[in-house]
Amino acid sequence: MKTQRQIVGLMLGALALVAWGCDDGETNPPPTVDMQVDGDMTIETDMGDAADQGIEPDAFVGTGNLVADPTYIDFGTVGLNLRAEQDVVLTNDGDGDLTITALDGLEGGFGTSRQAPIRIPAGATRTLVLEFRPEMAGRATTTLVLQTDIEGAEPVEVELVGVGGEPQGMLVTDVIDFGSVAPGMPSAEFIRVVSEGPIPLTVRAIDGLMPPFSIPEGQLPSVAEGNIEASVLVQFQPEVEGEFEQMVTVRTDAGDWPATIRGRAVAVGDLVVEGVDPAWGANDMPVVVTIHGGPFDGEPNRILVGDTALVDPVWVDVDRVRGTLMPGGEVTRTDADQLDVRVEIGGSFGLLPRAFIRTGPADSGQLVDDAVLAAGTLDASGNPWRFERANIPADVELVVASGTVVLVESQGTIDVEGVLRTGGDEGINVFSNVSRTPGAWRGFNFIGESDSQLSSTVLEYAGDGGAAAVTTANATTFTDLRIRHSLGHGIEVAETGTLVLLGGQFTDIQGDAIRMLTAGTWFRLANTYIRRVDWPISALPIHFGVRPFGLGNDWARTTNVGIGIGGDIEGDVVLGNQPAGIEYSLREDLVVLGGASLTLGAAAPLRLNGLLSVLGRLTIPGGLRMQAFAGGALHIAATGTLQAPGTPAEPITIEGRPIDGPAAPGAWRGVEIEAGATLEVTRLILRDAGAAQPALHIFGSIDPINGLTIEDSASISLQLGSDAEITSLEVSGGQGIRIDAGTGTLAGVSSDAVSFGGPDLCALWDLSELRTPAGELTETDCP
Repeated sequence: MKTQRQIVGLMLGALALVAWGCDDGETNPPPTVDMQVDGDMTIETDMGDAADQGIEPDAFVGTGNLVADPTYIDFGTVGLNLRAEQDVVLTNDGDGDLTITALDGLEGGFGTSRQAPIRIPAGATRTLVLEFRPEMAGRATTTLVLQTDIEGAEPVEVELVGVGGEPQGMLVTDVIDFGSVAPGMPSAEFIRVVSEGPIPLTVRAIDGLMPPFSIPEGQLPSVAEGNIEASVLVQFQPEVEGEFEQMVTVRTDAGDWPATIRGRAVAVGDLVVEGVDPAWGANDMPVVVTIHGGPFDGEPNRILVGDTALVDPVWVDVDRVRGTLMPGGEVTRTDADQLDVRVEIGGSFGLLPRAFIRTGPADSGQLVDDAVLAAGTLDASGNPWRFERANIPADVELVVASGTVVLVESQGTIDVEGVLRTGGDEGINVFSNVSRTPGAWRGFNFIGESDSQLSSTVLEYAGDGGAAAVTTANATTFTDLRIRHSLGHGIEVAETGTLVLLGGQFTDIQGDAIRMLTAGTWFRLANTYIRRVDWPISALPIHFGVRPFGLGNDWARTTNVGIGIGGDIEGDVVLGNQPAGIEYSLREDLVVLGGASLTLGAAAPLRLNGLLSVLGRLTIPGGLRMQAFAGGALHIAATGTLQAPGTPAEPITIEGRPIDGPAAPGAWRGVEIEAGATLEVTRLILRDAGAAQPALHIFGSIDPINGLTIEDSASISLQLGSDAEITSLEVSGGQGIRIDAGTGTLAGVSSDAVSFGGPDLCALWDLSELRTPAGELTETDCP
């Protein structure tokens, strides 16, 4: 007889079969089944109850439930006829399948690529990609309504928002000036348009452009997105001399803008003209004008400033010619007052375009007052401007256009607390003093936090009290900066300032052209012309890493040569390889402290004109050839290491003579190695040492050396104070070899005799392989 529980189980199974058989696929079965047992007992069951009875869950069909995430979507701003996409994730978190039967409400630019019906099994998700393609400017909203086949269920809604926008932008370069180029030489500049907002901006065309200007293929269209510039390259390639100017229209989908494109083709000649001082002159007084460049090999036939010939042109030296510009001539305060300078010597000429500015009398210009600073612009219309202030305030950005002359009051300093930007177009701008005497005013002091940029700027007659013409304690970029006749340094980088100098001229400066004696500075430098200064550059060694200087630097006739370094090295310093002609020199003794290291560059050797003392590590690469001078010496302390891994093909050479020059005994002091020092030396050549000390004096025991050459010493060539093993030794032209203690071996060739500190040392040293050039045993003082 069946039990009550068994009967209930059979009834449940029968009901489940009936329900399964009646499912038509369009509706879901109820979630529970109620029944009466024996007329007074109600049993409610679900899928879990069915599982308890051993019935498979698939025998039941539950109810689906649709959830959308997110229910609010903001497409942001989208350009007209452009398209943006967003995803909405649709989840069925019920226990039965469902079908989305309709997607209603997609209008006003909103849409989707999917179509109803969309079936979603229980527990599954589907991603619906929505798009917004605005048809008109302005805000658009709609509500996406998702209808389902769930009986009695409310539709699921997703609110959609977007803004149709139009591109906005600004023409950055309304004047494109190619400056002066030689006929037949192409030049290129960019027309730049910036997008001012989230909508991409497209430059479609440049109308009105004609030869000698052109746009290379592939430049148009150009697209700017998200406050980024669109750039269109324009080429200028004139075939004949002349001035060219065109008005063009920059056409974009944000509007059209007019722009001026101009350039000048002029032959600059064979003579190089670097610059002119002074760079300005009033028309009511004579001006003695000096032209820098060259090499000038004789008296000039003629010197022209504009169309005016200078009176009494004379040759000064290979770098300079000079003449007098007499009073007279009208000025118009336009670009026409930026005059070309031309030098003719024999059958050759040289021309520097727009190198000299002619103004009216010094007191005829405008005053730089608060109103002018607030306007933020100085140009040729106020020439010559009178700057009688002490600063450019922190809230001011002052732009000084090319062709502008600013006369700073005597002994004045301009503290740049705000931003100063100069130049940009062809030609120069000038900061000077009416007296035209070195040190007439103090100079610029960049102390603000904002970046300033000086371009094609001349600073004349600064340096009052020995101050630098330019002092910077922040990040500054100078392009073609010209500093002349300063009583102080040219540029001094203070505190943690940084300097980028791309083109510059430094002439007739009492101090250094560039001075960087504070920690933390880093800079780039290229295309500089330096004459008649103390040091071209003086700096801490830390400034010179593996980055080389740029090319195009021309340094000559300076008091000291090259890059002057000195002081203590506390970290790891690399004197990086530099272009040919740039060397390092010691402006004071250089000390490599314990735990620090100094690595020399093979292509830019150190001029050893002082004491280099090593308590840490000195690394000299193979192939380095170092010239030493009076006072030059290398000292390796007891804690120091000398690593000099030369090879037969690339030995390491320290010598007093110029390369391939005659011997110069005693030109420098020599090398001292204290007891306890570490030597890792092969193929080392020492020449011309021995000024008041041995060429090489080793006080303690050393590791073996293979390959040591000592030539033309004015004193003892080699002095040893303890154990040593030196093979491939070559000694000649000195005052002998001295052995004071220890034991060891010397093997090689020596024309210098060997003397011992006592006869008992003779048996402790093996000299059987030390021969004269004739093959005989080297002479000793042993009995």
